[in-house]
Amino acid sequence: MSRGHIRRQSEDSWELKFDLGRDPLTGKRITKYATFRGTRKKAEEELTRRLSQRDQGTFVEPTRQSLGQYLQHWLGADVERRLAARTAARHRGIVEKNIIPRLGTLPIRSLTAAHIEALEADLQREGWVKAQTKRSGEDNDAPPPKRGLRPGRSCMFTGRSLRH
Repeated sequence: MSRGHIRRQSEDSWELKFDLGRDPLTGKRITKYATFRGTRKKAEEELTRRLSQRDQGTFVEPTRQSLGQYLQHWLGADVERRLAARTAARHRGIVEKNIIPRLGTLPIRSLTAAHIEALEADLQREGWVKAQTKRSGEDNDAPPPKRGLRPGRSCMFTGRSLRH
């Protein structure tokens, strides 16, 4: 695939041009353009970063879509299709009653871990979500539970007792 191209638009403003590959239906090239403000060297670094994302398959086109819009699309396109009706209805209820009213207007590009942690804390205070239970042995002196196969216990797959 092509390396990409940088063209000066004005002082400290550059147009980045790069290909994302070909459209599988039409076979036409998918070309993306982006404006970058800064030095040419920084513009080259940005182009290299985007090309690297493209090559790794992690390039995501910037969007102005809100979290609420995305979640509604996800519920309709993915959840309804993949999950059983009752499970999908439960997911829809949780998303529409708890997530969209609080974070729905937030642009996806602005969503951070702090937003999600604050939502989780609110839901815990309201009793919608239980605080994560500590596992044995994490922040206490209790020994971890004994698991696995030991002599004298039967194996769940064979039903035979293990011997020394």
